[in-house]
Amino acid sequence: MINNIIELRHITKTYMQGKTSILALDDFSLEVPQGSFVSLMGPSGCGKSTVTKIIAGIEKADSGQVLIYGKNQINGVSRDIQLKMGYVFQWHNLTEWRTVEENLYFPLEMLGIKKDFSWTERAEKYLNLVGLYKYRKVYPHELSGGMKQRVGIARSLMLEPEILVFDQPFGALDAITRGILANLLSTEMRNQGKTILMITSDTEEAVHYCDYIYVMTSQPGHNRTMLKTNITEDQRKDPNLLIQNDFLALDRKLIQIINSEENDIEK
Repeated sequence: MINNIIELRHITKTYMQGKTSILALDDFSLEVPQGSFVSLMGPSGCGKSTVTKIIAGIEKADSGQVLIYGKNQINGVSRDIQLKMGYVFQWHNLTEWRTVEENLYFPLEMLGIKKDFSWTERAEKYLNLVGLYKYRKVYPHELSGGMKQRVGIARSLMLEPEILVFDQPFGALDAITRGILANLLSTEMRNQGKTILMITSDTEEAVHYCDYIYVMTSQPGHNRTMLKTNITEDQRKDPNLLIQNDFLALDRKLIQIINSEENDIEK
């Protein structure tokens, strides 16, 4: 039985900017237990998005191990694992000349899946989940930024993946929609036994929905600490959770850790 469905070991990643080498990740390690909801937080530029892109196979690490389902994917994520993974970009990345429904088909087309009636059924299911089914024939330029991001979330579910990797999926949403959608996705995905890794900058969101919270340092690609929330499913369903002492104490602790990193940057 696989305990950690995702495990990064001593990952290093650099980018070239002209002739200058930019270190994005340096000896970075991370564990995501199967069926868990894990968040990744930290100062801007610390390498959070690079971590998710390496896991999704969008970027390749320079060295280390990228273990998914126990198999090393350091040289690129294999197709069988891509079929089990959904990814939400920080920005929606929709194709402007495709309708909303056609944008949802894109990951299936990219992986060479033969089109059948299930495609439209899945599109209906996940557009209904994010409240956009009536916009299925609309083009992206006719949607607001928040609506586009919701399409991106629906698209990530089209493969009906076992792993979901979210890069600040709710950042473009208004506060009310953000809360509703975050709660809905957390409940739905947990009920289905999905494994979720999410970048967020919202401490309340991280504490509310996640089992484990990794905070990265201001120095490229290091973990400062990992917090385990120990919040039960029954507690998550409690409408008063966000004002309970245990929740507030954990939120304050997380804010202190993040603030200490921001102070380090200023020094």
